[in-house]
Amino acid sequence: MAVNSLCRLTQSSQLNRSFFSCLRSKFHISATANKRGNPPSTAIPDLPKRPATPYIQFSAREGNWQKGVQVSKTAKEVSEKWKQLDPAEKEKLTEEYHEQLKRWKEECDERMAHLTPEEHQRYLEEKSGEREAKKEARNARSLKAELKKLGKPLRGRNEITFYLSDRMAEWDHTGQVTNYVKLCLDHWREMKDSEKKVLEYHWLSKLILQCNIQL
Repeated sequence: MAVNSLCRLTQSSQLNRSFFSCLRSKFHISATANKRGNPPSTAIPDLPKRPATPYIQFSAREGNWQKGVQVSKTAKEVSEKWKQLDPAEKEKLTEEYHEQLKRWKEECDERMAHLTPEEHQRYLEEKSGEREAKKEARNARSLKAELKKLGKPLRGRNEITFYLSDRMAEWDHTGQVTNYVKLCLDHWREMKDSEKKVLEYHWLSKLILQCNIQL
């Protein structure tokens, strides 16, 4: 019984495909729905770009987004600066944004008025595609919420994910995380099979204890 429970736990990624196909059909999304929004516009390359929001402009000006600096740390610092920003300064940034938005709309109207029939058709087709992409993204989020409500099991973990989890706990947060992960993976490849087996036994024991399985 305990061994069967452990097998079900470690192989939780092998889910009932027909069940999830039914859910996807319910929400009208594909298995590879685009969750990151719309692709960049190509129908009218010289169409003016919409101005960034006041917070995004503030973030670009105040944040240290240089390569090698942790993005999460910079985002947190910018958020704190924004919270402490004088209300009058925020109001000034908002007014500037509305002025930029007004000029942007005028420039877009001017450009749209001189579209060729071919450009206009491409623009309509692109907008239709953007609406479909947004709909798929919304449906994908709904599917995710539905799966969470139904108690979707976590994806099964393999040896490498256990190893990386242990090594990430030792990381001192200096340098880029991608470089550290690459170093860990290189070390994993160089390890002997006997060393990996010892670690696998250790992780399996921890997994059994965490799940309170009585052998």
